[in-house]
Amino acid sequence: VVPGYQDETGDQHLLHAAAIELGLPVMVKAAAGGGGRGMRVVRSEGELDEALAGAARESTAAFGDGRLFIERFIVGGRHVEAQIFGDSSGRVVFLGERECSIQRRHQKVIEESPSPALDATLRKRLADAAVRAGEAVAYTNAGTVEFLLQPDGQFYFLEMNTRLQVEHPVDLVEWQIRVASGEDLPAQVPPSRGSALEFRIYAEDPATGFLPQPGRIAELTAPAGDDVRFDGGYETGDTVSAFYDPLIGKMIVRGDDREDALRRAAAALGATVVRGLTTNVGLLRAVVTAPDFASAAFDTTWLERSLEAGSLELEPPCEAIVAALAFDLVGGTTHPAETTGRWRPGGYEATLRYTVQGRDITVTHRRTAAGSWTVGLNDRHVELRAIVGGDGELTFALNGRMVAASVSARADHLRIQLAGDLNLHIVDRAGPRYGSGSGGKGARATGNGDIVAPLPGIVVKILVDAGQAVESQQALAVVEAMKMEHALKATREGIVSEVLVAEGERVEEGRLLIRMSENALASDPSIEPA
Repeated sequence: VVPGYQDETGDQHLLHAAAIELGLPVMVKAAAGGGGRGMRVVRSEGELDEALAGAARESTAAFGDGRLFIERFIVGGRHVEAQIFGDSSGRVVFLGERECSIQRRHQKVIEESPSPALDATLRKRLADAAVRAGEAVAYTNAGTVEFLLQPDGQFYFLEMNTRLQVEHPVDLVEWQIRVASGEDLPAQVPPSRGSALEFRIYAEDPATGFLPQPGRIAELTAPAGDDVRFDGGYETGDTVSAFYDPLIGKMIVRGDDREDALRRAAAALGATVVRGLTTNVGLLRAVVTAPDFASAAFDTTWLERSLEAGSLELEPPCEAIVAALAFDLVGGTTHPAETTGRWRPGGYEATLRYTVQGRDITVTHRRTAAGSWTVGLNDRHVELRAIVGGDGELTFALNGRMVAASVSARADHLRIQLAGDLNLHIVDRAGPRYGSGSGGKGARATGNGDIVAPLPGIVVKILVDAGQAVESQQALAVVEAMKMEHALKATREGIVSEVLVAEGERVEEGRLLIRMSENALASDPSIEPA
């Protein structure tokens, strides 16, 4: 097992001392549950006390038990779990393993089987260890034995889930019923065939630290077929609540081998449509086509590290937004923005706004010559010219490069398929279409830096006082929602002018929590950042 320490008394001073003795980094975990709740990675002693306190709060909220334990954090580790099944005769069999290393907030986002990290020798070692664990306790039922795999092939026992996993897409229920009634397992266990992946589709915003995005689903469309299955908990018109886990559904894709499964997965995710709220579908699309994922060069921290480094593209391609604009221009639509635009050097500029994947995108366009426009997309500019369109097909030049797209217009949105791109891009025109600026539920601060509640929840911690100077990205408050804690951070340097809420107070989405003022650091050297 991973070296660690557990104290039944919940004494955080003892936990602190044990963490230092184990050696940082360490993983703080909830003793009473899992699913990423009550878990923290601590890399420095200065983070330790708050991590212990936060993990205890979160564990208490989720499981009614704030007890914790500490394990040494395995750098470069992968999460691999073995499926076993035992019957009343004492026989325990291995039914394959799942690779669960693509995680956020210590929760699985993508699972695949078999694990690309295991060769035949390592797979047998891991399978034998899992079976021995089941035999040691005369286990009867489906169960999952979880391991942490080091880069050198050494693995550690993490825990055993003594049940059929709730996310399990393989139907072992018949075996459970037969074994529970006293029957033995079949003499021959069906062999594994091909490769399969499961993708969890959440109503959350990867760009804001995976904050849940509750709201009404305007449209939910997922492909289905012999090799693609969608297990959904919601349908078009349903509302994702702010009080429960934001999981919308799971997509399971099978292929003849891993390469085939990845190809099918990219096509299935590309055809998935969720409108009305922000989801992680764009992130899943980016992951499944990422070179590191294709080569299986990842660990449990890869997803969050890749997002932080900006190596996963979350935004829709520029071509999709320009295609929407080109379609509107070719269609001869008279936009209200074109009568309320403004004159700029070089011509009259119109401003309008589209929404893609729950995010507002401000678009400006200014005619520079016959059939040519300068287009602004948020903070970048491109040149658009020579639009040719008809029967839903578009061809245009973007910065001198020809782009072809198919566009289908609906009452409140456009469906855009770029040539050579598997992804269907939905560009909404519903709601307040025109104007400047952007926002959305993922925003944590107003334009002047004031901190607002990004979703309904309870303020569990205020980390600053009025008059305190803070740095950009410094945590100012912690809000608990959906039994997970979310740190609200400063978007820039400044001074806390007023704290408007108290710890323990329930707040609604959009509630002003902390009022900020301009930073006085430059003019008053006596003020030290917190």
